Amino acid sequence: SKLDNLSAWRLFCSLCNTRNFSDTAGEFDVEVSTVSRALTSLENALGQTLILRVTCLLYTSDAADD
Repeated sequence: SKLDNLSAWRLFCSLCNTRNFSDTAGEFDVEVSTVSRALTSLENALGQTLILRVTCLLYTSDAADD
């Protein structure tokens, strides 16, 4: 079901506090994808980016490269 606007804002506020999609999802007992969709919905409605998503890069260590 579609998230109502108030629920989307609640998820957003939690995300601002936790700075973590998984933690926010756990707090509300929803899937991470629900948090992501809520954020996207708010951003689309406002025509603004609210959260900058940065993908963490992983590098292998020297031990793993051997």
